Amino acid sequence: MQHIIRTSTDLLPILCPDLYETAISPSTVFDWEQEQLCEELPESINPYDMAIDLNKYLCRLVEYANEVIEAEVLPQLKAYGVVEIKAGAFNHPSYYQLGSGRADIINFDIIVEDEFFTKMAPELERMSNDAAAQRYCKDHWQDRPGFWSWMPGTVEQTLQGWDYFTEVRQQSAYLTLLCRENGLLWRDDQTQEDSEAQSLWEEKVAENLCFEDFISEEDCALIEANRVEA
Repeated sequence: MQHIIRTSTDLLPILCPDLYETAISPSTVFDWEQEQLCEELPESINPYDMAIDLNKYLCRLVEYANEVIEAEVLPQLKAYGVVEIKAGAFNHPSYYQLGSGRADIINFDIIVEDEFFTKMAPELERMSNDAAAQRYCKDHWQDRPGFWSWMPGTVEQTLQGWDYFTEVRQQSAYLTLLCRENGLLWRDDQTQEDSEAQSLWEEKVAENLCFEDFISEEDCALIEANRVEA
């Protein structure tokens, strides 16, 4: 029998969807094209002022996220009963504010077999003796001054439950620990190097997205008309 776990990148960080001045930000991805257009167009037309269709842009990010997850993440999780990981909605805040909890998040539907649940307890019991797994819980999930975590503070709490226990948080914590063990988190907590999936995602975005595909037809026409006149 198959089951659906609905989680997201804030609970299962296999990709980092942060759009604030990162490699996948529209301002980063399109900067070279916009700079080139500034040289081709009269000063009265500024490509940096042209509105980008953000919803269309986010949909393309999700499309490429699914491609890299299927290629780089899913194969290593199949042994634990994971059948499919499907990235869905990309939630982008209207503004960023430090400490507000507002962040870029991608939602996931994860399809698992019964095997996933039968393996969870023995795998977590095994991880309870893993110092690196315990350190990850302490570093990322334990409460500390200025930070209130809603996740388990130890591997044992992941197995047994904790004050803010919910099934999706338990399952997401277990998946996160599995991904950490298999080098599938977007950034390695020891080396601080990005994962293959994160790097490949950023490369796909940079290589395949074109500025003029995300602006209005009017702005495209304006660019083409002035290129002809130049």
